[in-house]
Amino acid sequence: MYTKHLLRTASVLLLSAALIVPAQVSASADTVVHTTAASPVTHILASTKAFSKAPVPKVTGVRQVGKALTAVAGTWKSKPTTLRYQWTRNGKPIAHATAKTYTLGAADGGTRVGVVVTAKRSGYKTTSRTSAVSVIALATFVKATRPIASGDAVYGHTLQVYLGAWSPAPIASYQWKSAGKPIAGATRASYTVAKTDVGHQITVTVTGKRAGYNTVVATSVGTKVVPAIQAPSTTVPADSESLVNVDIVPGTYIATSGTVDCEWERYSRNQDELGYGFGPGQRIVTISASDYEFYSDGCGTWTPIANVALTALTTIPDGGAFAVGSQVQPGEYTAPNPLGTCYWSLYSDYSGSEDSWIDYDYPESANVTVRVPANAALFEVDGCGPWTRIAD
Repeated sequence: MYTKHLLRTASVLLLSAALIVPAQVSASADTVVHTTAASPVTHILASTKAFSKAPVPKVTGVRQVGKALTAVAGTWKSKPTTLRYQWTRNGKPIAHATAKTYTLGAADGGTRVGVVVTAKRSGYKTTSRTSAVSVIALATFVKATRPIASGDAVYGHTLQVYLGAWSPAPIASYQWKSAGKPIAGATRASYTVAKTDVGHQITVTVTGKRAGYNTVVATSVGTKVVPAIQAPSTTVPADSESLVNVDIVPGTYIATSGTVDCEWERYSRNQDELGYGFGPGQRIVTISASDYEFYSDGCGTWTPIANVALTALTTIPDGGAFAVGSQVQPGEYTAPNPLGTCYWSLYSDYSGSEDSWIDYDYPESANVTVRVPANAALFEVDGCGPWTRIAD
């Protein structure tokens, strides 16, 4: 029995010796591989070689939105194969900001920006160094001018704010003031002068904002003192923009411009054109009580038609708009049209709207003939020569 035990022990020792494989050294001095037949295991001995000099990076440039910063990595030893950059904002990486230079954007204003420099080289431990961080100042507007309150500072009239030249363009908000005190709800780019403004100057304060920029607040120079409210006039001044029911009384008016072209327009509060007239000579218009504004240029002063004695014309002069009935009798008229530049039109009223047109034409032939119907209110002519009535 003792002999059998010795033989079994010797067999086990021989088998164990056969299974052990000597350690194999790899081609790299840093890597050793140990393998056993029973349980293969690989051990990688990572390099621990460090850069002998790994300086903290510096950042150069103006710390302000819109300016560019540059990372200065310094002198590393041994020299890295690659240097990588990652800019940070408040300690967190900035997406796509991995170049040596970084231009500060609006999101950087008021934050702390720095850069992390990472050095790599084969056989060396990858090493990162972080720069000091700096608070980034907001940008300032290159140009920000004082606004202007444009328009007539008169009851019922509308003032507009003229922002002026800002660079870059701001996101502007407005506050109108009367006698230096904010007017409730007056926060648009325009303001209609109220009764409570009489006796006061009006100003407008503009607050200009833009992401990444310092906010600028600027106030206009005061307007003239708003005068006392006057009763609307029964005449329309020459070359004017008059508010209906504020500056002028609504009604039917007549003006004579001579050979100068008269131009007039009627507008709604939304600045929609309600009626239009253009041409030399006499002009007639009805301004409705629902109109907001009446514009006139080159027409002279407008007088209520009720104050003017209109008489029947035996010959209609070349150029003008004439009242059918009192000045132009219904019937058939002819004109020579010597230059072939004739224009005539018939209207059912004095509004100047497209809906009031009955008929019109631009005939080029000589001896033009037109029938003026009894339901017409206005006969307008220009460039045709004098018109003569030839038939009822």
